[in-house]
Amino acid sequence: MILSLFSRRSRQAETTPQPFAGPGFPLDAEPLAPRVAIGGVGGSGTRVLITILQMAGLHIGDDLNEANDNLWFTLLFKEPGILDLDDETFDLRLRLFIAANTGGMPLDTATAEYLESLCHIPRPDAARPQHTREWLQARAASLKKAAGGPPRGAVWGWKEPNTHVCLDRLMVRLPGLKYIHLARNGLDMAYSANRAQLAFWGARFLGRQVSDTPRDALAYWCAVHKRIFRLAGRMDDRFLFVRFEDLCAAPKREIARILAFVGLEVGEERLAEMAAMVRPPASIGRWREHGAGEFDAADVEYVRQLGFSVEEEDESGTTPRSLETLLDGVEGWLPLPEARYLSERARECGGDVVEIGSYRGRSTIALAHGLALAGVEGAQVYAIDPHAPAQGVHGGAFGPRDRKAFFRNLLAADLVERVALINLPSQAAVRAWDREIALLFIDGDHRYEQVRHDAFAWTPFLRDGGLAIFDDADDPQSGPGRVLEELARTGNFRLAGGAGRLRALVKTGGAG
Repeated sequence: MILSLFSRRSRQAETTPQPFAGPGFPLDAEPLAPRVAIGGVGGSGTRVLITILQMAGLHIGDDLNEANDNLWFTLLFKEPGILDLDDETFDLRLRLFIAANTGGMPLDTATAEYLESLCHIPRPDAARPQHTREWLQARAASLKKAAGGPPRGAVWGWKEPNTHVCLDRLMVRLPGLKYIHLARNGLDMAYSANRAQLAFWGARFLGRQVSDTPRDALAYWCAVHKRIFRLAGRMDDRFLFVRFEDLCAAPKREIARILAFVGLEVGEERLAEMAAMVRPPASIGRWREHGAGEFDAADVEYVRQLGFSVEEEDESGTTPRSLETLLDGVEGWLPLPEARYLSERARECGGDVVEIGSYRGRSTIALAHGLALAGVEGAQVYAIDPHAPAQGVHGGAFGPRDRKAFFRNLLAADLVERVALINLPSQAAVRAWDREIALLFIDGDHRYEQVRHDAFAWTPFLRDGGLAIFDDADDPQSGPGRVLEELARTGNFRLAGGAGRLRALVKTGGAG
């Protein structure tokens, strides 16, 4: 394999391309390395995401299609053999890709010949079904020209949906690379006309032959996302998962989150322009026209676990509003992943929920949403909050104005009938309590003494198998974290996971 890859750009003389005959530059060398990459199953909406980042100043390449895919990535990495490519050749292609996007690195003869060889495909209909030899040669020519052009010195990244296929190698070779995976409801994606990835990668990801059907399209979608989340666990804070539906429901909030992740800043006016570009397509929810009966039940369940709606129309012919829509504009500190976790646990609990500390109803809506989806007759969320003037341990100010906002938000979410507000302190409310609880959510005063009182006063009412969920319990030194450990040591509870800052215990027996 070629070790003399192409000329290196001098850090001291960034404007003068100089031939380089030694080993290739480090893949993670600054300022050559990319900032961010975007991928997803084709048709997920990645076009609007990369356009937003381009508006924020990200250089996204010079050879793009209408969807703003970086076509140099397509040339170098979207081919059937990429998953089996040896490391040395993969690294060569990655250096070619970096050279094209940063400039100032004219290719040597051997590297240019290698690039040209990528266009010589004996059976393009089998190996590159979407691309003719002429198309590939045009990409190679533009890549060579860009690599030899002047250094750009810009913060850069790219979007090509197939990026996720190579993420396992990219994340190791580019330790500073951040990756955004945009996902759209897998049930909707199953009925998309864009099934190019299913045809291209389906057999490899599923380990069997695939057919061009919604059932196999969903199976592929699930396989992709299971793999992506395995990789995400190794990327830590370099990975961001974005739901297309979240972006449509609350564009300003989601765009701000994406920009913060990438490390780009824009003003309010620019942010508003970006948000105005996001328009929910009419195809959201199209799967309901067909129903979910064709799919494997385990695949549908996985879609639900990732926070997407899998509920069909009710008897009135209406579709349940998404949790994201219900929470849009509701004040509070509960992130969407934690809200989804609460909704799911409430949906599964099959009985009454007690929430200690409701503020303006953000977590209350999440819990009530879960109960509404479960359809358990008579089950309610009992929201316990005096809405009295108080100062939170993290500096937040609380008071009677929150009560008005609480009711306003519950009315807007149309969940008032699922919620009973008990406008008393926890200590007073528990003295009159006499009902079994299926789920207890403790998010009141976070000081140790108060959390301990709430936990030990209310858990005796928690039924065996019920959940006690604590906010801000991820820190074992915090009040909630200490109480969680105390309860676990009683022998009547065991740890049951959580999400974000939330931690849960399941009651296994005893008085609590």
